[in-house]
Amino acid sequence: MYGPETEGEARLEFARNLGMRLGNPVGPREPAHHWVEASGAGPALASAITATRMQGRIVMPAMYGRLPEVDLNQVVRKGLSIHGSYGYTREDYSGGAAMVSEFRGTLERMVSLFRWTKAWKR
Repeated sequence: MYGPETEGEARLEFARNLGMRLGNPVGPREPAHHWVEASGAGPALASAITATRMQGRIVMPAMYGRLPEVDLNQVVRKGLSIHGSYGYTREDYSGGAAMVSEFRGTLERMVSLFRWTKAWKR
């Protein structure tokens, strides 16, 4: 798991409590075989392309607010596979509901509630 330094220690501790295996929080020490880029941030996708090893795979379940600027030459030279992932089946929802039921206490810690205001309605 990699991410912004903001609240980094809290995020890492939370990930540990969820049972995630963590690498170097600053960045990978060796290229990754597989990478999931779920942030929707262009620089994160660029980092994923750089940090994925030859013949590696990147899965993108993220949507980007603006087109990301990435070095596609690295994708070609490294023979990377990039897979978009968007869509759901009935089984996905059933599996999600079962997971929420099983891990309810853990998942509740992952959710923050905000009051809706008219300023957000743009």
